[in-house]
Amino acid sequence: MLKVGAGVILIENGKVLLVRGPSTGYGLWTQPRGLWEEGETTKETAIRECMEETGLKVEITGIIAAIDLRIHRGDQTEQELFLSYGGRIIGSGQMEPQAEITEVKWFTVEEALKGADVSTSTKVGISMATRKELKGDLRVTMKDAIREVIFTALTWRSIA
Repeated sequence: MLKVGAGVILIENGKVLLVRGPSTGYGLWTQPRGLWEEGETTKETAIRECMEETGLKVEITGIIAAIDLRIHRGDQTEQELFLSYGGRIIGSGQMEPQAEITEVKWFTVEEALKGADVSTSTKVGISMATRKELKGDLRVTMKDAIREVIFTALTWRSIA
């Protein structure tokens, strides 16, 4: 069964906001993200998830990439179509971890792109948003799963 997810890449002053928790891609740092819920658009999913995970209110500035995630576990394959949006912060209370998130942190773009503990799909989104080259193999092993990441650029609109 295909799952649909959406998230938002927030970049300010050369830094990108990432979140981490036990359910964020095997505990890796990711963009605020989550699964689509019936009755909402994928943009609304990205906005809702950012608010739920960080306490920040954002607006979507454009789509960055559509990412086809395939997770192989033994004989089973899970597939998720993930939409990565660009956004900007338009309001907040105290920025702090919410819901299942245990950490919220700003990273330089370079730190995020090189970080071994940053999810590959998030690196793809950051690379597309900043037009910085992403080097290395996009097939990564995470615990008992192999995740293949195939991305399609939908726009090169800058969100920085």
